[in-house]
Amino acid sequence: MTTALQPERGILLVEDDITARCKLAQILEAEGYRVACAAHGREALDRLRGGLRPGVIVLDLETPVMSGWQFLDLQQEDPDLKAIPVLTLSAHCVGADEAPAFGIAGIVEKPADVARLLATIRAIWEGESTAASQE
Repeated sequence: MTTALQPERGILLVEDDITARCKLAQILEAEGYRVACAAHGREALDRLRGGLRPGVIVLDLETPVMSGWQFLDLQQEDPDLKAIPVLTLSAHCVGADEAPAFGIAGIVEKPADVARLLATIRAIWEGESTAASQE
């Protein structure tokens, strides 16, 4: 997995379950995406503040150390990071009507349907917010 990503094909995958993280990274890489991984929100934030600039962040909301919710709050406060679209991937998703307030561009519930995850990522690349259609 790479450490420097091109925004147009780069994904930062934030997932605490190592098995799920590795499996999702493999799927995304097989689709042609460059994937960087983080085990929790703090690690993701550190990588972003260190210069990593993915085109999309795929974020598990329930992670140790720093939850996805805490990550979203800090990301939205940082003008350098706020514009990076976030797709949440969690068993406990935010409601689609609330998603824009949190900076969420897409919602995929766990267990993730791979086809839906890939379609949501493609829609985000194309500039479409899919949060309202994923509930």
